[in-house]
Amino acid sequence: MSDSLPLEEFIKSDDAIFHYTRASVALEKILFDGKFRLSLLKDTNDPHEYKFKFLHMSGSRLPPEAKELYDEAHPVFDRIIRMESRVMCFCSNTIPTIILDNGETIQDNVVNTIGWNKSRMWAQYGENHRGICLVFSKKAIEAELADIKENVIAENIQYTRRVGISPDARTLNGNQLVEDGVEGYCYNHIKRHSGILFFTKNIDYRDESEYRVVVFDPNHNYEFININKSIKGVIAGDRTPDVYFPLILQLSERYGIECRRAYWERGLGRPCLLPCKKEKT
Repeated sequence: MSDSLPLEEFIKSDDAIFHYTRASVALEKILFDGKFRLSLLKDTNDPHEYKFKFLHMSGSRLPPEAKELYDEAHPVFDRIIRMESRVMCFCSNTIPTIILDNGETIQDNVVNTIGWNKSRMWAQYGENHRGICLVFSKKAIEAELADIKENVIAENIQYTRRVGISPDARTLNGNQLVEDGVEGYCYNHIKRHSGILFFTKNIDYRDESEYRVVVFDPNHNYEFININKSIKGVIAGDRTPDVYFPLILQLSERYGIECRRAYWERGLGRPCLLPCKKEKT
């Protein structure tokens, strides 16, 4: 990282985003292969995302074929969202936005906004503090996808107490459906309501301060993206086994990036970052 900020400075920036994962995935897959795998929405852990979204239809003086097209739209809508929309999910340093019941938004100033220092994320996604937190550049990831930017949406998640998604997002316009055809209408409807369908989650997830990249990938061309330019650092967990550190150091050197380990001292507040351990002699 000789041409950029030191890791301790970069991780404080708005450009820094963080991906928690198991040590085996970080070392054997992402860093070893130099590729980040985009997940399908059906493989996420939020039932409002991985389950089918029930649809309604509205419109005036609907033509006879509208009901038949409405029935056809259900599996198409489901396919585009859950099977053809890939996501990359990261923690960020941003203050999460909360959508109130009246539709107004506020900033949640209570949530921890240090992206690499989220104990629940280490526990849930970082293999109970035995895993890895990979540090990426948000700008570099977006640049990597610039050639398909018309099929990419990248935003911070907003959080809401509301159960289910808004009626507008799950109501199809029958007249427009007939005019556009099933495939075209469903795709346009999903993109038009992407904020609700992809970038709104239950308030229970707000401590993630999630930054998400959504790629519409009907031809399955973007299962992976190259990380050579976007990876900026490696942070090992407080319990990451010593046996991994020689490999962490070796892989970090390959990318010209720095590595650290998170360290919690009992009785003290936030963890600190220490140099990665070197192989014992």
